[in-house]
Amino acid sequence: MYKKVENFFGPKQVANITSRLSQLTWEDGALTAGAGKNRKTNEQITQMTKSADPLRNQVQQMVLKHPAVQQWAEPRCMARMMFSRYREGAFYGSHNDAAIVRAGPFPFRADISFTIFLNDPSDYEGGELVLETPVGEVVNKEPAGTLVMYDTGLRHRVNEITGGERLVVVGWMESLLRSPEARDVLRDMKNLVKPLVESHGNDSEEAITLRRAIANLSRLLAET
Repeated sequence: MYKKVENFFGPKQVANITSRLSQLTWEDGALTAGAGKNRKTNEQITQMTKSADPLRNQVQQMVLKHPAVQQWAEPRCMARMMFSRYREGAFYGSHNDAAIVRAGPFPFRADISFTIFLNDPSDYEGGELVLETPVGEVVNKEPAGTLVMYDTGLRHRVNEITGGERLVVVGWMESLLRSPEARDVLRDMKNLVKPLVESHGNDSEEAITLRRAIANLSRLLAET
């Protein structure tokens, strides 16, 4: 349902991204809020800001190629990505992200949403990313460089900033596996590989069988 990856970006990577963002022009976040524009009061840099293309493309590739993302999200492509800034009084009320992203020449299905924190919690008050899960709320206010991924269908919000400034990367990916349930099953199976290898050996019949089952199930469920 959700996954947190600490130190996804190192301090130098974060510093490089934030330095380049400081040279760009921000726009009203309500422009991409759709029906929820009255619940969104942040600033953003999107695909409309062509001067941000080099930075956006660099960050997209870093995200898509990261082992943690490949393991958890099984990404097919990046549906959309933007930089968001929240200053005092800004918030994003409880909402669901769009299922279909129509940015670009053809639409993408949004399966996995993510947030990468670009500054530390001490830089601002409030501004928590709250995931409203079936078993209760999960509150995220993480150190710079931390990634939080979650199924796009999960309702969530960003609490109001009462002081300081919150800076994040947000994005959406289309997964090779359309079904959240299918992604959960394959994640569980993959998590069994390491302990099975440690207990039975890499070339054991058990390890070979599990890896074959994972490959066959991935082939059965994947959409390319």
